[in-house]
Amino acid sequence: MRKPLLLLIGLAALIGAAWLLTDARTRLTLFKPNGFIQSGSALGVAVGDTRLNSQRELLQQGMALQKSTNGGTCFYRAVKSDRQLDLFFVQSWHGGIVCIVSRNERVEELIWAFQPISL
Repeated sequence: MRKPLLLLIGLAALIGAAWLLTDARTRLTLFKPNGFIQSGSALGVAVGDTRLNSQRELLQQGMALQKSTNGGTCFYRAVKSDRQLDLFFVQSWHGGIVCIVSRNERVEELIWAFQPISL
């Protein structure tokens, strides 16, 4: 009786670890909840990609576009007025915001600040 229960617990732990390693939002929430990139990619958004593709990616992940402005701030990070700033709310247990900063419709920076929602 104990052996099947231990196998079930082990399998659940393995599945949980695999999910943790494959879910970018969870990894960032746990290990780097506040950050930004100016090269490379994160959360399915690549620096240099089009603004529209990046917006679509975040929307497909269930984030909600809160506002788009020219310049401003995203999680205390200043964005110049000649850049577009798209601010998304993270609508999951991860909580927080994700911002796309672009110029001439090309992504220059991705900023995030995750704050898990208390359950």
